[in-house]
Amino acid sequence: MFLASFTVFACMNTREQKNAEISKDDETYLQVVDSALLSTMNFQEKQKAIMVYKLAEHIELHVKDSVYTLAISEEEAKKLGVDKKTYDETVASIAEVNRNIADYNHSHEPNHSLELTDFKQLIKERKLAR
Repeated sequence: MFLASFTVFACMNTREQKNAEISKDDETYLQVVDSALLSTMNFQEKQKAIMVYKLAEHIELHVKDSVYTLAISEEEAKKLGVDKKTYDETVASIAEVNRNIADYNHSHEPNHSLELTDFKQLIKERKLAR
């Protein structure tokens, strides 16, 4: 749910670019996007989603501590085609999610736990399923 919400948020307020193409390698990242959502996305929104999913493959879940980390540097992300703005938005989004998880854990009994998503595994499974 976080990833879908983040994808929608990340794709807002963009304009369509004419005569642009998405590489075959990058098309694999779009396989994980819901087809109904994908059909409504313009080129720039698709590009943004690709960058988000490239980063999501590097989001690590630390189950014991109930936190997510982004295990890729800004420089490495740039080599994958991820711009600074998307990288910074992802880092900020992960920090916000971690704060929400911490708030939840502090306000609930120890026997109430959140089911956290392993994004690396989720993307891998979705790519294989399509």
